[in-house]
Amino acid sequence: QNSSRETRRRRNFKIMTHRFNSKTIFIAAIFLIWALQGKTQISEGLLKLIDNKNIAYEMALTRPQTYNKDEISVSIEIIHISSFDLDSLLRKNDRVEFIYSLIKLFDDPNYDWGANLLLYAITRRLAFTIIMINSEDKWRKSFKEKDLEYWRSFFAGIMFSKKWK
Repeated sequence: QNSSRETRRRRNFKIMTHRFNSKTIFIAAIFLIWALQGKTQISEGLLKLIDNKNIAYEMALTRPQTYNKDEISVSIEIIHISSFDLDSLLRKNDRVEFIYSLIKLFDDPNYDWGANLLLYAITRRLAFTIIMINSEDKWRKSFKEKDLEYWRSFFAGIMFSKKWK
């Protein structure tokens, strides 16, 4: 009787795994169709602000965080966009679609640096690499591909997250 129970468990596991894989493939296919249709577009006015020549940013230190009873304080450096009101922009747009649109701008050398800065600002990703290089050209040579890979995996993780909607 134990062997028949074990056989049923294995069979049920295979069925669940198969359903999960089919569902994942279906969702990925729908997303791919959505992405290929070019549903997400950034307005011309916003493109002018994101343009590598026009985007203005500054480093911002977060409030020091205290850890342990030893009271070690750490300030985290993040990017703050100063050329326009990012919070207002995010209230008007779906964040997931907007992040996807910014990732697509990495293909355009006129907008790649600005899109990267915006992604750092939106996600509040630690800006150590931006602080170290602080140059478009150095970023393209050394960090662009790494950042693009990071943003693609970040996007894959938030695509269905309620936090980012």
